Amino acid sequence: IEASYAIPLVGRQTWLIESGWTDRPDLPWPLLFTAKAGNRDFFLATPFSFGTMQMNEFAANCYVAVFFQHNFQNLLFRRPRYEPELVLITNAGAGILQSEENHIFLEGRSWEKGYFESGIAINKILPQHWARRIVFGMSPGIEILYRYGPYALPKTSDNFTIKLSMITSF
Repeated sequence: IEASYAIPLVGRQTWLIESGWTDRPDLPWPLLFTAKAGNRDFFLATPFSFGTMQMNEFAANCYVAVFFQHNFQNLLFRRPRYEPELVLITNAGAGILQSEENHIFLEGRSWEKGYFESGIAINKILPQHWARRIVFGMSPGIEILYRYGPYALPKTSDNFTIKLSMITSF
């Protein structure tokens, strides 16, 4: 389920809710649901995914994930020919892996306690007239996310990720 709507004088909110369920917990783990991870070691941002999570870090036979973004658009920073966008991001999800003992070589684990991350992005860092000439119409941005909650990593610096985003305008 995806919903995106404008709030006058505040910006645009986007919600994405995903879920999945299978009544076959004995399926091999590659056929189960894995969390939509953006791989924290990868340098490019992936919209509506867990940016601080490793690929296949979690697996489940039923799960729900909520991705929220609030884009202030050009309401906070407005200069002639330069309008960067500030975006607030929060992602949360949980999943249950039944019959974990039946899965050999399981890379992922259950995430029933809930996975949480929040952060901030600044899109359209370059002025649009520069972006059209230099990077073929794509405007770079930066995204910083922080992982917290029951599945936070022991070392605080490992819970942060910084990624490059690319926004295109048509």
